Amino acid sequence: MYFLKSADDKTLIEFLPVQDEGLKKFIGCFGHSHICFLVDDFEKAYKYLKSQSVHFRKVRDTIQGWKSAYFDDVEGILLELMYRPKPLEKGW
Repeated sequence: MYFLKSADDKTLIEFLPVQDEGLKKFIGCFGHSHICFLVDDFEKAYKYLKSQSVHFRKVRDTIQGWKSAYFDDVEGILLELMYRPKPLEKGW
């Protein structure tokens, strides 16, 4: 897992190499798994995307308090909407 973060901490790009066979089947391709968009207000972003007829593959809450939702863009690229109550700690 690799992270590319802007100096102002407002943009984070996650690179997640796909190695798990189950994940390869879930995303439908090999290489990197998806593009993730980090948001401050998950419910607002989720409701907006739903109002635009976005179909979500999976929505989940984690034990860390994170919320995420996976969906495809118009070209079939897997995207993720992500909320974290606290930023990732150094070393991730």
